[in-house]
Amino acid sequence: MVGLDYADALGWVGSVLLAACAVPEVVNAYKTGKCGITWGMLWVWQAGEVLTWLAVVTKIGSPFLLFNYSVNIVLISYLIWVKRRSGLK
Repeated sequence: MVGLDYADALGWVGSVLLAACAVPEVVNAYKTGKCGITWGMLWVWQAGEVLTWLAVVTKIGSPFLLFNYSVNIVLISYLIWVKRRSGLK
């Protein structure tokens, strides 16, 4: 990792791992067409990600945090879409 110090490298590794946390549920939702996470969990998780993303964009500006929150916002949005769609069937 050229140009990164130890703390930045740890930040990137942690950010990628946290961003990947939703991937198993996304894969399962894609395969089954259903999301097993409760509505409360999804909305609180999404709100926390969006609000923290806004704080990072406006004040902190950390690229690995922006990556983490951006990926999670996309993945959680997909889970919400699947949950809504599966409830309409």
